[in-house]
Amino acid sequence: MSKSLTARQKKFVDEYLVDLNATQAAIRAGYSEKTAMEQGYQLLQKPSVRDAISAGKREVSEATRIDAGYVLQRTVEYLDMCAGRTPIKKAIVSDGVAESIELKEFNQAGYGKALELLGKHVEIGAFKDRVEVTATITHEDALELLK
Repeated sequence: MSKSLTARQKKFVDEYLVDLNATQAAIRAGYSEKTAMEQGYQLLQKPSVRDAISAGKREVSEATRIDAGYVLQRTVEYLDMCAGRTPIKKAIVSDGVAESIELKEFNQAGYGKALELLGKHVEIGAFKDRVEVTATITHEDALELLK
C-alpha cells in the first residue's frame, strides 16, 4: 500500500476491501458513526486511497484467480442456462430413489440480468443512446390526426 496513507486510512482500505461499503469500512476503521458516510466518501476521493484499493483488488484477483475474464465467462454460461441452451442437472427423489435429471427452462429474469451485465462489460451502449425526434406539424395535419 502507499506510504502516504495514515494508519487509519490503511485500516479503511483493508475494511473497504471486505465488502466495498465505504460507510461501514469507515466505522470499522474508527471513524465516527455520525460522519462515517461523509468520511467514507472523502476517503474514496483521495488518489492515494484509490490506488491502495486498486492494489488490494489486484491482489485479491490474483490470489483467487477471479478476474474480468472469469466473471465474463461465468456470465455467458449463466446466460446460456437461463436461455435453456445449457441443461441444468437436478437431483430428485421419487419413492426413495435418487435420480438425476436435466432441465432446460427459460429463466426470463436471469436471462435479462445476464444480458444486461454482458452489455455493460462490452460497453455496447445499447441502452444508453437516446434518439430525439423533432417533428413539425401543421394545424391541418394535427386536425387530421384527431379524426
